[in-house]
Amino acid sequence: MTGSEEFGLSDKHLLVCVVKDCQKSKLQGAQGSWKEYLKSQTLTKTDPTLHSWQTLAGFLATLSRPQAGVLLGRHKDWEQHQQQRTALITRVSQANATESCQDPIWLMVEKSLTHPRFSEGYNFSSFEQGWIRMSSAGLDTSSRPCLLSLDCEMCQTAMNVRELIGLSVVNEAGSTVLKMLVKPAGKVVDFRTEVTGATEATMQGVTYNKQDAQDAVQKLMQGNVVLVGHALHHDLHALQLDPIAVVDTSLLCSYKDLATCTPSLANLVSQILNRNLRQEGAPHDCEQDAAAAMQLVNHAIQHGVPPPMEAPQVKVSKSDLKKLFVHSIPSAAQPADLLHLFEACTCACPTVEGNMKDRRGHLVFKHPGDANEAFKQLPGAQDTDSFGRAQKQLKLTAGTCKGKIVKIRKMAAHGGLAFGKDSSQKMHAMKQEAQRKLKLQDKQHKRKKAKLQAL
Repeated sequence: MTGSEEFGLSDKHLLVCVVKDCQKSKLQGAQGSWKEYLKSQTLTKTDPTLHSWQTLAGFLATLSRPQAGVLLGRHKDWEQHQQQRTALITRVSQANATESCQDPIWLMVEKSLTHPRFSEGYNFSSFEQGWIRMSSAGLDTSSRPCLLSLDCEMCQTAMNVRELIGLSVVNEAGSTVLKMLVKPAGKVVDFRTEVTGATEATMQGVTYNKQDAQDAVQKLMQGNVVLVGHALHHDLHALQLDPIAVVDTSLLCSYKDLATCTPSLANLVSQILNRNLRQEGAPHDCEQDAAAAMQLVNHAIQHGVPPPMEAPQVKVSKSDLKKLFVHSIPSAAQPADLLHLFEACTCACPTVEGNMKDRRGHLVFKHPGDANEAFKQLPGAQDTDSFGRAQKQLKLTAGTCKGKIVKIRKMAAHGGLAFGKDSSQKMHAMKQEAQRKLKLQDKQHKRKKAKLQAL
């Protein structure tokens, strides 16, 4: 066992992460699970962030020393990895602040790592077994890094909706330096052939596993190498690889009046490179997508990252206008729980379309007008999602998940367009957040200045 005397207040964040890991893995100590331990201490709230570091350390003291040692070691390594990324951002920002030292690639790295949505996608649980965390040791912000672009194919297994099935890596010249099929772990329930092009027949004889794929990519990334991709966090999560520096083309470009919208790769290729990503109806090709992301980065190196662009004037199909999209569905929720939200509505009741295990689906009505009226009658304040589409957040009113939150939105913005504009409430909230960050940065700057003057 590990004693609470080994910790202090400064260790609370680490302790919270470790206890959350114990909750997820259902790990038990001498006094049972975290919940059972709290009960023995006459405490009830199970959220680790609500407890003192002493309580958290007390629970860890009930684990065996080997158990606690492995957990703490993984999380300490993960925290050091996060600190390396923070240190890299500081170095890159300092270098980019000097015009003579500016490098377009490191400017894009900084833009990616400091984007408001970066932490949303890249806050990987890479302390878990099976993950590879890459070091920043080879990264040199004073020289131009090499670039490699990665894209992955994913299928659905009984245990994972995004299981790695293949990958491609492309260099700056557009040449493919790695292409491999990967034997998925677990039983495949959907090859997603319409997207991946993969079938049971194409996967016959594949022997490479995820670790082989990790080793191959890691070998390519030795030295001063930055990984490129579009919405790269999806690929890295499937590969279980956590690099320090990335250039994510979905975070480089934006649309006017849609501050948090991340453009699709197909739209960026069309708007910036003036071509189609692929022929209509053709399956996803990870080699093609990796090359397209690299071409976008090469374009930005030569011409600069484009300013916010006009969103594409694309109309949503009439068949989709009959639907409402529901997401953030609790894992234990049932279709009947969603339908109960519409009991008070005067319009026709919808049918539920989609697999609830994916935590998302569609509510399908007979007519677009029914969908609009049902959305209007749903309780709750209306806001917009990142595409500017009207959205509401509601509490389930029935079932075992009663009281838990779901989000329901329209399939289109005003006029049936795929893209709209941020709501005034969202714009106001983002301005307030930006002002808060500026004030915080100013305070930190003044503290550092005061410390230097004291010396």
